[in-house]
Amino acid sequence: MFGANWSSLMFLSEFIVTCEAPVTLRYFNGGWFEETIDNVIGARQRLDVLFSKADVRLSQRTFVVPFDEEHRLMPEILRVAFNSGSIPDDKAVICKVDMNAELHSVESVGRNSALASIWGVVPVSYPCQTGHSYDKVVSRSYFKAIAEGRPIYDHVLAAMVKPDSEVQWMHYQRVILSEKSTLPGEAKVKVICEIAPVDISLL
Repeated sequence: MFGANWSSLMFLSEFIVTCEAPVTLRYFNGGWFEETIDNVIGARQRLDVLFSKADVRLSQRTFVVPFDEEHRLMPEILRVAFNSGSIPDDKAVICKVDMNAELHSVESVGRNSALASIWGVVPVSYPCQTGHSYDKVVSRSYFKAIAEGRPIYDHVLAAMVKPDSEVQWMHYQRVILSEKSTLPGEAKVKVICEIAPVDISLL
């Protein structure tokens, strides 16, 4: 955004109203954002907002916001998981959590999970790795789900490395369920995610 050609963007702002909707805007700020807007006037207004924020630098790369399960954007598949307290294994990412050491690791990735649709089922892809900033932020909710013994529903917006090595801002919602373990200090969480709009606004 901060390296934009302003004359081209000003031309685009006038030209875009002659295009057919929907309009997809793709722009870079710490990673690629992609937004689809269902009318050309709205797209032009969004361009104006982005022009005014071209000097904004996003220093944080992962944002997690908790919500009540009655949130208007909650996909039905997540609502069912939250209310039933059950997630099918083929749609879940299962993590082992050591509460004493405050560590976790991914045990399995369901073949029909949102993660598998992009990175596959092998638990060594970017979202499954531990220790980087993304992991440290998103995993906090695992410990909360176990400590409080209740489902967690939140929205996530994160700049993530895709299999083609491109960094893209991904937005998804998730439900986290805790599961008991026979080993002291150890538990598991099952996570179901859905790529969906999030109630997090950065720009």
